[in-house]
Amino acid sequence: MRQFRILKWLLAPVLALLACLSTAQAEKAPLDALIRDPAFIDAAVSPDGKHLASVQRVEKDGPTYILVFETDDLSKSPVVFGAADRVKIRNVAWLDNENLVATMWQRWKNKRNPNTSQFAKLATISIEDKVWKDLPARRVDRRSKVSREFAQYNSGSLISIMPWDKENVLVAYNSDITRPPSIYKLEVKTGNLSLVARGDASGASTGMYGRDGQPRLKQYIDPNTDAAVIELRMNADSDWIEVDRNTADIDAVADIFNPVAQDEDRPNIFYIVSNHETDTAALYEYDLTTKKFGTMLFHHPKYDADGVRRVWRPELNKYEIVGYTYDGKAVETEYTSPREKALMDGIDAALPDANNHIISRSDDESIIIIRSDAPRTPPSYYMLKDKTNLAYLGSSNPELKASQLADVKWETYKARDGLEIPALITIPDGPGPHPVIIMPHGGPVARDYWGFDLWAQTLANEGYLVVQPQFRISTGFGKNHLKAGFKRWGYEMQDDLEDALQYVADKGYGDPDHAAIFGWSYGGYAAFVASERSPNVFQCAIAGAGVSDRARFRSYLAKIGDFGDKTYRKTADGYDPLANVDKVNIPIMVIHGEIDERVPIIHSELFVNELKKHNKEYEFLVLDGANHFFGTIFYDNWNEMFPQMFDFLEGPCGMKD
Repeated sequence: MRQFRILKWLLAPVLALLACLSTAQAEKAPLDALIRDPAFIDAAVSPDGKHLASVQRVEKDGPTYILVFETDDLSKSPVVFGAADRVKIRNVAWLDNENLVATMWQRWKNKRNPNTSQFAKLATISIEDKVWKDLPARRVDRRSKVSREFAQYNSGSLISIMPWDKENVLVAYNSDITRPPSIYKLEVKTGNLSLVARGDASGASTGMYGRDGQPRLKQYIDPNTDAAVIELRMNADSDWIEVDRNTADIDAVADIFNPVAQDEDRPNIFYIVSNHETDTAALYEYDLTTKKFGTMLFHHPKYDADGVRRVWRPELNKYEIVGYTYDGKAVETEYTSPREKALMDGIDAALPDANNHIISRSDDESIIIIRSDAPRTPPSYYMLKDKTNLAYLGSSNPELKASQLADVKWETYKARDGLEIPALITIPDGPGPHPVIIMPHGGPVARDYWGFDLWAQTLANEGYLVVQPQFRISTGFGKNHLKAGFKRWGYEMQDDLEDALQYVADKGYGDPDHAAIFGWSYGGYAAFVASERSPNVFQCAIAGAGVSDRARFRSYLAKIGDFGDKTYRKTADGYDPLANVDKVNIPIMVIHGEIDERVPIIHSELFVNELKKHNKEYEFLVLDGANHFFGTIFYDNWNEMFPQMFDFLEGPCGMKD
C-alpha cells in the first residue's frame, strides 16, 4: 500500500506531483515557481530510524532550516534549527542517533584570498541538547600550527562520516585556493583537529580513505614534466606506488585511469575505471602488488563506466559493493546485489519513469529516504517505511505541477563529419515546429543528464524548444568522442551545435528560421563564437559567464585549477572570440555574475568593450552578488536574468515574429 502523508507547517500544502504525469496540454507555470531557491534541499534518517532530518526553506529566497521529525508520526511538529541569515545550509547527515553534521556556505571576504567571496563551513547539532556548534572549534592555541592556520579558515567540507568510528569524521579545509585542501580528522565532541594529509603547493591531492582515516590515493602534477601522476598505497604504513603517469602528449589526456574504491577484504585490490582496452571506459580489478589489471567487472558498449555503488552494512561492519555505475542518459546502475536490486525494482515500480536514488537509510533499512526527479518532476523526496509505505516529504519546487512542464527526448544525430552526437530535446506542448534554443553545457569536459533541468524547463515554459547537444569532448560517451574535441574549441565542437539545429528542423520539432543559442561557462564561450560565425544560423546569442579570452583562461587553469583542470588544460585550445569581435553579425546578450570565481567577469567586460568599439548590437547584464555555479546564484539573480532574456529573445532577436 502506498501511503502519502501531509506534513504540517513547512511541508503543507503538498501537491500530488505524481498524479499529474500526463502529457496533456500544459498550462503555463509562474516564473516564480520555476526559479525559486529550492524549498526542499536534503533529507537523512538517523541510524536507528527514529528521526528524519531535512533541510528546507519557506520563502522563495529565504533562509534555510534544519527540521527534525519523528518518523513514527511525520504530522507532529518538527524541532527546528536555523543558522544565521547569511549562512545557507546545503545538506545534513547523521553522525549517530543524537548528533547531526551540517554543511553550509557563507559570504565572506578572506584576507588571504581577496578574490574569494564565500566559503564553506561545518557545524554539528545535538538534537537532545539542542546545541549548535561551528566546526572546527573557534579556540585558537597560538602554539599550535593547525590552530594558527584555522584562525582564518576557508572552504570546509565533509569527506567521510566514517560509520565505523562514532567519535570522528574526516573533513577538508582549504585556506588557499591555489592549492588542494588539507585533510583532517575532526573529533566531533571537542572540535579538535588532527592533520591527516596537507594540501601540497605542487598540486598534490588525496582521496579514497581507509578505516584509519589515511588516504589510499594521491594525485598531483609533476612540476618537472607537467605530467599528471596517480599513486596508490595499501595502508598507512605502505609506500606510495606510482600506477599511472599521464604525459604531456595530448592523446594521453583521453586515457582514463580512475581509481574508485579499494577492496576492504583484499587491500591489494583496487577498482579502476579505465579505457586502456576499450573505447568506452570499463571497470576492472587492479592488483597493486603486480601493477596489473585483473578481471573486467563491467563494460557498456555505448557509455563509460563511472564507478561502484556502495552501501554501508552495519551487520557486516563494512561497505558492500552492490553494483556498478555508468553514464547512460542518466547515471545508471548495473546491480550485482540481488538484495539491492529487488529494493530498487520496488522503488522504480512505485516511482516510474524517474531517476530514483536512495540517499539515506536506517541501519535496519526500516526507513529509506529517496530522491526522485524526472523532466516533469522537480527533485522530490520520499520516505519508504518498512519497504511498503511511501510517504511524500517535499519538492524543491512545490508550486509546480507536472502538467506545467515539458517532456524530454533522448535522441542521437550525426554531425557533418559523421560523429554521433547524443542530445536532450525539451519539447513544449502545442503544435510545432517551435522556435529553437540550442543550449550547450559548460565544462566543456562534462555532460548533461536526463531529468529535471531548471533552465530547459524555464525556456520551454515560454514556448521554446531546447536542445542540449552532448557535443564532442562531452564525457561519458567513450574515448573517441572525448578526443574529437581536443583543441577544437570553436571549430568542430561548434559545428556540432549548428548540426543539432539542422536535426530538429529535419525532424519537424523546431523552426530553423527562429533559432538562438544560450549557454553558460563553456556554453557562454560557444555563444560568443556563434555570434561571429558566417553564414550565421542563429538569430541571436546569449552568452552567460562565458570565456572570451582563451589564453587568460588557460593561464587561470595553470595557476589555480585543480588536478582535473591541470590535466585537461592542454585540450583547451581553438578559436579566440575576443580577437574576432569585429565579426559579430547578430544581436548578443552578455550575462555575468559580479563575483564569478571560476570565469572572472573580466572575460565579459573585455568582450563588451570590443562590442562597443565596433558598434555592435548588444545588451550587458551583471548579476549582483552572483558567482558561477548553481548553488551560488539565487532567486533574485534568476528573477532579473530570465525576464530580460525573454525580452531580448522576443525583441532584438525576433524569435516569435
